[in-house]
Amino acid sequence: MNEPMTNPNPLISLQDVSKIYRLYQKPLFRVLDLFGLCPPGPAYYSEHAALKNISLTIGRGEKVAFIGRNGAGKSTLLKIITQTVAPTSGAVAISGSVSALLQIGTGFHGDFSGRQNIFSSLAHMGVTGKEAARKFEEIVDFAELQEYIDQPMKTYSTGMGARLMFASATSIEPDVLVVDELLGVGDAYFAHKSFERMRQMCSNHGTTLLLVTHDIYSALNMCERFFWIDRGEIKMEGNGKATINAYEASIKQQEEDRLRKRNRSTLVKKDEGKKTEAFSGLHVKISSRSGFALPSPLALARLEFRYRDGATLALNVAEGSPSWTLLPESNLGPITTVEGKACRCLSVFGSIYHKAEWSVSLAKCEGLKDLSLSWQYDGAETADIQVLTDDGQTILQDMLPAGGKVWQQKTFELQAPAAGKTSHVVKGNYGTGLIRITSVKFMDRNGNDVVRIKHGEKLTIRTQFTLHGQIVPRTPTFVIAFHKSGMAMGGYIQTDRLELPEGSEFVLDTVLDPLLFGSGQWMVTLGFAEADYYKQPYNEYFTVNNKWYHMIVRGFDLQIDSSCSVDAGAFVMHPAELKLAATLAERSHNAHLVALEART
Repeated sequence: MNEPMTNPNPLISLQDVSKIYRLYQKPLFRVLDLFGLCPPGPAYYSEHAALKNISLTIGRGEKVAFIGRNGAGKSTLLKIITQTVAPTSGAVAISGSVSALLQIGTGFHGDFSGRQNIFSSLAHMGVTGKEAARKFEEIVDFAELQEYIDQPMKTYSTGMGARLMFASATSIEPDVLVVDELLGVGDAYFAHKSFERMRQMCSNHGTTLLLVTHDIYSALNMCERFFWIDRGEIKMEGNGKATINAYEASIKQQEEDRLRKRNRSTLVKKDEGKKTEAFSGLHVKISSRSGFALPSPLALARLEFRYRDGATLALNVAEGSPSWTLLPESNLGPITTVEGKACRCLSVFGSIYHKAEWSVSLAKCEGLKDLSLSWQYDGAETADIQVLTDDGQTILQDMLPAGGKVWQQKTFELQAPAAGKTSHVVKGNYGTGLIRITSVKFMDRNGNDVVRIKHGEKLTIRTQFTLHGQIVPRTPTFVIAFHKSGMAMGGYIQTDRLELPEGSEFVLDTVLDPLLFGSGQWMVTLGFAEADYYKQPYNEYFTVNNKWYHMIVRGFDLQIDSSCSVDAGAFVMHPAELKLAATLAERSHNAHLVALEART
């Protein structure tokens, strides 16, 4: 997690801000609570923490995006900043005027015409008289609603209403502009137009932009600072690329957590009929640190919990144990022998969850001291060991370094439970590992490695990859995606079926001659997936999609330099064949002149 950015003279400052909502069991209890008559307790209401101890500072002119899943607390945070909702605790300081676009329809009445709503909105912002009339013309022109401006707003489409609201809110230059998902309902043309206006407001007038959107790629092209919020907490603050990578990885982590709870529930039901002591459990997970497949198999021989009183609970990985249940999402291979020891290996391919995870049934958790592990691993990437409680708290998080062909033995001390302790390195690698991209190079016309190249030159993207196991058919989908900073668009090179020859190691050259993308900074994504991946009617989100063999998301940066003044503002310069000919009338006129000249 990145260190929070600080600003000596913040425009916005929040210190330990929390917001607690009460969820009432009956509507009557809500009414009683308004008068302070509702008794406390779960029989009457429960409490939901929408925000938990949020602290941040934002300076003048910054463009800040808040990302996260639905219900994460993003909108609640913006409502507190705009002072439409009061925090339960904490301090909020805002220096300057705030213009907020938090919800379609807020402050606009459906029975009033667009004209009436504009003047009402301007009056609310303190703009009246001739200045209001001038602003009215600017708003209508920007929203492009001239022929509908005197119609009731209830006759407008959702997109038309959003256009009018945005144009009105940005007709003045506030110190803080807050936009919450509003632009997602408009068309692509107006969204681009709106983003450009916001960008100009920030650069020309020093306006601070706070943006909430599920279109994280548009936000990436608009904002330089990101907050990822999850379950009311700031999980990460930093630049867009790193924060979005962490957020995308969290989707896979949350799906893994969901499966863990489901599996645990199934195991508990199986044990309900047994007469045992109070049932409790732990999860032991050994996985790749990056979230993608390890480059070499990780051999596991024995795990053993030890109590302070000397009692133990051991697992011989090759033989198994009734108290240790291997979860079905694990990617553990069959029993084998490595350097003379019976074991099972964490495979380098096969599952999108590159882990071995056991649910461990314990008669008690009290008094647990440590966990010992015997492993052998000679890979180039670090592996992780983690122990979780049933409610997702971490009591062990450590790494398993490579040690060549030698078996290693280590005892890890267990700690007090701590939520959110996991700190995996996020590299944006996803997939089952059946294909592993081992190297990507960008080369110029002379075969030299480059990180920048001029528009119109020859560019070769050399991808080296290895095939693990068998893929059927042996024709994967291959894609390279280009996303340009400052534009919410992408360019793609893609083939539905790449015919693989015999063998398991390959070099693929993708040649762009000439390179037609416009100048600027580009982020490049590469991936291999099942054959005809993009022809399928539905595909799950890529981080939890087992149809991807290997996908490296925004893993490479390429600077394209300008070759002329035109390509600097272009997404792509498209080639074309130009055919020029005189019109029929012009040809007849020229023939007539030739005839006259011949007679004279």
